[in-house]
Amino acid sequence: MVRSKLFLILIGFLAFAIVVVVFMLSFAELPNKENNGFTRNYLSDPVELKFESINKLVSRISGVTDSCIYLSGQHPGWVLKVDYKLSKIDTLRYGIEGSTSLRDPAIIIDYPNIYMYATDIPLMLKGNVDSFIVDTMRLRTAVITRTAQISPDKLIIRGIDVSQTKQEFKLIDCKTGEIIRTNQLFPVQQFGGFELDGGLEYDKFSGKIFYIQMFSNDMSCLDTNLNLLYKSKTIDTVQVSSVKIGLREEGGTTKVMAQKPRQIVNRDFTVYKDIIYNISGLRSDNEKLTDFNKIYPIDLYSGSNGKYIGSIKLPKREGKQLLDIKVIEDIIVVLYESGYCAVFKMTGIEV
Repeated sequence: MVRSKLFLILIGFLAFAIVVVVFMLSFAELPNKENNGFTRNYLSDPVELKFESINKLVSRISGVTDSCIYLSGQHPGWVLKVDYKLSKIDTLRYGIEGSTSLRDPAIIIDYPNIYMYATDIPLMLKGNVDSFIVDTMRLRTAVITRTAQISPDKLIIRGIDVSQTKQEFKLIDCKTGEIIRTNQLFPVQQFGGFELDGGLEYDKFSGKIFYIQMFSNDMSCLDTNLNLLYKSKTIDTVQVSSVKIGLREEGGTTKVMAQKPRQIVNRDFTVYKDIIYNISGLRSDNEKLTDFNKIYPIDLYSGSNGKYIGSIKLPKREGKQLLDIKVIEDIIVVLYESGYCAVFKMTGIEV
């Protein structure tokens, strides 16, 4: 009798929990629950997986060449060099000690050059990939939030301006560390520019700089002197960022924090030979939610004018979030969470 009562009580609790979950889901603002007002034209079947490997110390694709891939992690002192079968070729060590002032630097390799950025100091280290010696340059700017190396002598950054209230784009001389030019691409900024956060990429083939916002469909193209060439939109309909930023005291310091979950419109992107490969965070109206949840859609745009070309499908890997992506010819190199690296091949795609 007692067991029967306990069983009925347990069933009652489970039923109540299910009702609560269903109720919450029905009113929750779930990403891609409703249609987003645009359609997507897929150019081919999902890209073909060629090779995959796991190295939990890796968190960034620092560069690619015709013969190898450079992967880096949280420590500035090493870079892993692998071939396109993801077999290890070498571990490059640069004798740099990690510290609180030089943590998680952005390491970029444009062979034969290597660049490292300590964004909060701000500091730049540059040298030759194979010599294992780097020179240090203090940059005459405030906190850096995005970087794009355009040559050994010039660097584009997005960072805090002199008023400490906005972010602007700056062209910096890498020989002196001095600012050559600035561009306040977004004059109106409500939360120090964090609501306008995005990715910054340079395409050496076309000589263009691209900035795509993370929380809206805004796309900007500039030349290497920071002149705006054009503005365009990604194919979705999110024209205004919904990010709300607030200040929160934590551990004796004031941190800038999002006040509610953020809908990511554009996750990440890369540019190769004047083609933009943009990882969208939004489901199109002609995609089923169940199908969309299995892939990362890559939307292709012309770097010449920002026009949409079509899309390809990149499969998700065991629920892991995508961290970084690079394209070279018909190969896509992708890094997911937990150091899961994969090499895919694009076939039957005309761009």
